[in-house]
Amino acid sequence: MKLRMSVKQKSLLHPSLHWSEYCHILSYLSINDVYMCIGRTCKDGFVTFLREKSARTSKLKHIARFLPRDIPCDKVLLVSYPRSGNSFLRKLIEHYTGIITGSDSRTNRVLTSALLACGFYGEGIADSSVLVVKSHYPERMGYVKFGVKKVILLVRNPFDTLESYFHMGMTDTHNKNLTDETMLSLRSIWQDFIRNETEIWNKFHEYWLEQAEKSNISMLVVRYEDLVLQKTATMDRILHFLYRSDPTSPLLQHMKHTHERQLASIASENVRGPGYNPNKNCLIGKSLQLFSSEQVTYLASFAQKTMSTLGYSINAENKLDVIDSGHPTYINDTRDVKGMVINEQTCIRQQHDQFGRSFTDFRNNLIASGTVLATKE
Repeated sequence: MKLRMSVKQKSLLHPSLHWSEYCHILSYLSINDVYMCIGRTCKDGFVTFLREKSARTSKLKHIARFLPRDIPCDKVLLVSYPRSGNSFLRKLIEHYTGIITGSDSRTNRVLTSALLACGFYGEGIADSSVLVVKSHYPERMGYVKFGVKKVILLVRNPFDTLESYFHMGMTDTHNKNLTDETMLSLRSIWQDFIRNETEIWNKFHEYWLEQAEKSNISMLVVRYEDLVLQKTATMDRILHFLYRSDPTSPLLQHMKHTHERQLASIASENVRGPGYNPNKNCLIGKSLQLFSSEQVTYLASFAQKTMSTLGYSINAENKLDVIDSGHPTYINDTRDVKGMVINEQTCIRQQHDQFGRSFTDFRNNLIASGTVLATKE
């Protein structure tokens, strides 16, 4: 069956449509039909549609799918400071649940479009087509507001996180690092970066821990280190958090038949889907070698309370200790929560923070001034 659309029809878009339903409708139409409905009123929108249609359907064997309307669920926010392992956890969630994860990022941003090309087909989608929505709020603002009652707070020790974020900002990629020689040449910028981001990292985690303590949300705190070292046990707790509210819900019935099979494949490292696995050669806490003793002392002192709460500390040998909690931690584990709106208030960064949204401009200005930013895989 082929649907013919009239040019007089204003738009295919409708506020009550989920992305999954919108895609289903468009699947019946030819490119010419779509152009008549979208392209004549918004050529930029038509070009975006063509680009994203190609990216989102290029791998037909992708394990995850969007949620249909007949499986109602409350969105769960997956929030983290950048480079805390968000993409890795999204990959595991998609692998287990069979449901695509979304995000509150615009797909016209370089790093977001890279994730879309990498197989995260839910980039830029935060409606009921997805169960889990990634965000870095309030470190930065997403493009869409939405309400949540359940939050997964993904954390990672600040030393590895800051190093990884610095590489991402300076290379404008998810998978490249600066060379050792380049890092040495940027030591003054690295120093400013540590001072700035130590405060942002601390404020970010203080904000979310406070939201849970105020009973605004039900939260599960997950450490990246536990995902790497105790993957099966950590994922089991995460997956329970996703659907535990109603054991008879259609969502649970939709997912649970794959439970044992998927957990077994996760344990055996046989995880299909988008994204990438952590570098097995990257030891936890290895980034400390890039920090001077003064920088380690400054960060550990400034963020001591937050680090301690999350199970991190620096020992007498200036090495990272990760307390073996064994499980993710529930905070305010109850259904009686008020909920909160994401991307409603001001972010915690200053508007023109050079290490925030302006990081790309900062990097481009360095290159324009003759600075060589050599990279390695």
